[in-house]
Amino acid sequence: MKVQFSRETYHSYMILEPDSGDKSGFEEQMLVNQNSEYLLHFHPRETDGVRQYCYEITGMMDFVSCVNRRPVSCRVLKGMIQSLLGVCEAVNEYLLDPDCLFLEPDRIYMDVDAGGMHFAYIPGYRGDFLQGLRDLSECMLSAADHKDRECVMLVYELYRIVREADFSAASIRNLLQEESHEEIPFVRPEPVRERQGENTLPDWPEDDPVEKEKKNRKTDTGRIICCILGAVICLTAAAAFRFGWLRGAAEQFGIAEKYLLAAILFLAGTVLFLVMKLVQRRKEEEERKNDPYCLQPEEDFWKETDYPGGHYEFTDESAFDSESTMILSAGKGVRLTSMNKAVAGDLVISRFPSVLGVKAPEAQTVLACTGISRKHALLEEEAGRYYLSDLDSTNGTWLNGEKLRPNEKKVLVNEDLIAFADVRFMFFTGAAGDGR
Repeated sequence: MKVQFSRETYHSYMILEPDSGDKSGFEEQMLVNQNSEYLLHFHPRETDGVRQYCYEITGMMDFVSCVNRRPVSCRVLKGMIQSLLGVCEAVNEYLLDPDCLFLEPDRIYMDVDAGGMHFAYIPGYRGDFLQGLRDLSECMLSAADHKDRECVMLVYELYRIVREADFSAASIRNLLQEESHEEIPFVRPEPVRERQGENTLPDWPEDDPVEKEKKNRKTDTGRIICCILGAVICLTAAAAFRFGWLRGAAEQFGIAEKYLLAAILFLAGTVLFLVMKLVQRRKEEEERKNDPYCLQPEEDFWKETDYPGGHYEFTDESAFDSESTMILSAGKGVRLTSMNKAVAGDLVISRFPSVLGVKAPEAQTVLACTGISRKHALLEEEAGRYYLSDLDSTNGTWLNGEKLRPNEKKVLVNEDLIAFADVRFMFFTGAAGDGR
């Protein structure tokens, strides 16, 4: 099987050419539609009559290179084992064949600072899943930090259970449950916390029973007032009908009094309903403005926005074979490509220096995410080179897994991994963003 690699402006791919007989339309369709975090994103294509499978590996490092950098700690090892369990469950969920997983250590990709592994599933490929898992556990055993007793015990237990005759995914699940009663998540750089006086987004507040009772009381009062107004209108209309106050108006319009009464009641009810809706809408808008967790409407959130610190654009890059690539608006500057689009969009910055923070005007580059400080980090440009500094933020700034000291200036190069608190981006310069 031929393996090659391709690097585009903002993405990197591993491209495999399967043997001519290794084809499965069902598996290809399932892989295109799958959304497991443990399987590499898959895209099939055909070039000059040759079938190719493309796997996105942007921001990742192969397993062998990653473990050669430093011994595997216990927390990273737990993330690896969680990934093994996750990929087994994903294969079972999508009715795939585990023997089609490509378990060569140098073709397994990892998050640089998290320990989570991502696997390539090759439709039609016929390997030996169990043997591949045993070989992988042997590599993990060699890479483990042997000074850490807990790490050594855990990796030896994994090494043992994958060699049992009755091995299954449940064996890995039981191993994790023995280590912790909680599911082991991917490791983040540091837990988000608050500093008094810092304008970070707070934790979601618990409902205050007293405040909740006041809100309910206000709602009940409004309903009572509306009912009283409705009753007054009905009684007034009934009195007008009873004492003949409407007779003159009915004769003038040439209709019966009862029809005029019905029309008046209908109009009064409509006006009362519209007034209630208007008051309710204004109240909701005011609550939304005071709620730090309430985002602007989706159609406004994703549109092109021009902030003082740079030009920000959010586009759909889901189509792999799209010929268009985003171009920096000023022809120079930097782009921060989000590593998790569900948390934050991409940022394009064309004016420097630019302070990154939770909101304007303190920050020229706005990143409205939990854990971001008012003035979190500073991006500067000097003689064509770009620098990153942490502005003594509460939850820190990381560059390629290394936490920056306050006001420490670090030079940036293409494909550097930056984390503001736990919001991760990949760095690209304007020269890398000139498009194709």
